[in-house]
Amino acid sequence: MENEHFPGIDEIREVQQCKSRCFSRGRSNAKEASYRKVSVYIKSMKKYRRERERRRQVRLLAEKGHTQKQIASELGVSTRTIKRDWDKIRSYVKGQVRKEIWQIEEAKRKEFEQRYEKLGANEKLHLLTQDLKSATESAHRLQSRRRPRIPHQQTPKQLDCILDLDSPTADGFPSVIVP
Repeated sequence: MENEHFPGIDEIREVQQCKSRCFSRGRSNAKEASYRKVSVYIKSMKKYRRERERRRQVRLLAEKGHTQKQIASELGVSTRTIKRDWDKIRSYVKGQVRKEIWQIEEAKRKEFEQRYEKLGANEKLHLLTQDLKSATESAHRLQSRRRPRIPHQQTPKQLDCILDLDSPTADGFPSVIVP
């Protein structure tokens, strides 16, 4: 068998030395690849932190009731940026709201179970009817609070009048007859 197609030991060592020279740190004059530069990575982390902080501020200001224009002017960015940030954080906010609702619901369920645990059937029925009445009253109060109230607005009054088109006034307008 001839070993001509297999590299010799000297050739293997030469290739290994060439690789170590090419990829050694600080020993070669060749430029390092851009993805190896730490400054690029740090710069992107700074940008990520700025965006995360801005999105947190957008969420807080939106919870206070600010409009997108007000948030944009306060943070010094465009309204399109605010819309994009809100699209990014919308699922997080929904998840937080669902989590709060679940926690409240769980606490109410535990309270309900503890309240009715040792009662008889008639006592449970009586207590349930009282709870139902109070829940209905609070629901009505919430619905009445949701209606927007416009201050100093008078209720509209009805005024019946007849327009006489046959005998116009001196200006040419029809005369008005109030019964």
